[in-house]
Amino acid sequence: MKVLAVFGAAIMIWASLMWAVGVAMAMLEGRFGVAAALMAGPLVAKLAWTAWKALK
Repeated sequence: MKVLAVFGAAIMIWASLMWAVGVAMAMLEGRFGVAAALMAGPLVAKLAWTAWKALK
């Protein structure tokens, strides 16, 4: 079970880095709609995670 937690944490860290790169690139290219959508993503994910934890 501990392996799964470490693996999950690694995926989260990698996803966070990819997200940050995506937001930065979208902003540099002047695609603020894309940047805004990317920024809203983690908020939606956090809400979904909280709801899932509450149901479990």
